[in-house]
Amino acid sequence: DQEKCLDLAREASGLGISISAMGLGQEWNDEFLDELASSTGGPSSYINTANAVVQFLNDHVRNLSNAFAERVRMSVATDPDVKIESAFRLAPHPQPLPTNESTIQLGSLQATRLISVLLQFQLPANMPIGFRSVARLVVYGDILSNQQQQFQALSDISLEVTDQPSAEEPPVAILDALGKLTLYRMQERAQEALATGDIQEATRRLENLATRLLAIGEESLAHEARAEAHRVAHTSNLSDQGRKTLKYQTRFLLLGSSEDKAE
Repeated sequence: DQEKCLDLAREASGLGISISAMGLGQEWNDEFLDELASSTGGPSSYINTANAVVQFLNDHVRNLSNAFAERVRMSVATDPDVKIESAFRLAPHPQPLPTNESTIQLGSLQATRLISVLLQFQLPANMPIGFRSVARLVVYGDILSNQQQQFQALSDISLEVTDQPSAEEPPVAILDALGKLTLYRMQERAQEALATGDIQEATRRLENLATRLLAIGEESLAHEARAEAHRVAHTSNLSDQGRKTLKYQTRFLLLGSSEDKAE
């Protein structure tokens, strides 16, 4: 009963329990595992070898032993004319985050690794010239010590609307993360096109993904994307293994672009 599992996960999250999920082999619901884990701030991973199982468990135990704070969560209060479109955790475990709850669960904060989150907002058109606020972010968590201490950090996001934009380049870490997030979105769009029966568009998006992956040196993943594009063009379907490989491996690319660089 997937819905009951999700309800229990939300209850666990309220008690400070995060769930880490791994999909083994074939015939498992990746969307369900993503939702189950992200609702508690935990990661979900695709495990396709026996060695990967051991590595996943070792990493998980190591992360628990290095935890500095737990139950880290963030609330996002936007201005009335601003909408939050998406939230994506870049590090330590790249994963899309649900934005339909009052708070976004981020899991545990390790002593030596940042939690990096990329938020995407939709702002209104034709904004007047001048400074304006966008949103207020509040991060909560429980610091682990002899006596558990709660902490809270607040940050107001604002921007300047001008008709003479600065020539200054955006931060390199943000541009890098956006570029790699685009690769993840490309496989998503290919799946969406396939779901609506647009085989030609799905094939085109997978071929474009393969080209982009090859350009950044991800030859093995580019080959996987090209093979799936060929499969879609001839069978109108993705292989289950290929679909999950593209989804989780393009997501994993974000870890290298963001860890200890973005906040």
